[in-house]
Amino acid sequence: MHFGEPFGGVIPGPRGAVLSILFRTGEPLTGRRIHSMVSDDYSLWSVQETLKALQQLGLVQSRTIGRAGVHTINEDHAAVAPLRALLDPIATLKEAIGEAIDSTVHTVLLFGSIARGE
Repeated sequence: MHFGEPFGGVIPGPRGAVLSILFRTGEPLTGRRIHSMVSDDYSLWSVQETLKALQQLGLVQSRTIGRAGVHTINEDHAAVAPLRALLDPIATLKEAIGEAIDSTVHTVLLFGSIARGE
C-alpha cells in the first residue's frame, strides 16, 4: 500500500485522482473544475473520460445546471463506504492502531516507508 496516495495506490491514475477530489470536496463540480485541481498530472480529456467511466459504473452522478455538467459521488452506491475507508490510508492506519493498543500506551513509533508517508 502506498500511504502517501489517495486510496493507497489501489486506484491509480486519473480515476483515483478524480474520485479523491469528488470524495474530499463533497460538492458538485464541473469537469473543468476537477481538471483545474489535477491539471499538473492529467489532461482535461482524461478527466472527462474518467468521469464518463465512473458514471457508467454508477459511482458518479452527473446532471446539467445551465450549460454546465456537474458531477458528484453517488452516495447510494455499494462501493462508496469501502472507498471512503481507503481514501486516506494514513487516517485508516491511525484508527486501526488506536483500536489495537491499550489505553495506557502514550506513544507509537512508526518506521520506514509508513513513517515517511509512502
